[in-house]
Amino acid sequence: MIERLQKFATRILWLRPVILVVAVASMATVVWSLVRPDVGAGDRLIIPGIVLFSWSAMYLCVTGLFSSVPAKPDQRTRWVDRLAIGVKRGLFRILAWCFLLLTLVLLVISYQLISTWLRGG
Repeated sequence: MIERLQKFATRILWLRPVILVVAVASMATVVWSLVRPDVGAGDRLIIPGIVLFSWSAMYLCVTGLFSSVPAKPDQRTRWVDRLAIGVKRGLFRILAWCFLLLTLVLLVISYQLISTWLRGG
């Protein structure tokens, strides 16, 4: 599973600057909507800004974490190094499960926020 996430993260790494701009712009939109003196018009931008920032932050975390997964050790590697690599890969496996769970949670929350936003509430 971590090898698939590593392939995915390295394949989409080229989008990182664009997503960083999206994250900064969406957070700036949320902050701008909150500090504007005329309340009402800017409120419609808060939910899309939060959703965009959440997905951008998820993308940045995945590409940052899973682009550097250690390779499986071979039989010639010393046992201490194999143990260290095994521990690191085990931590990456735990992070992968947390990432998958967080993705599901973010999908549900995004759906709820966007449906609320589209209803006008």
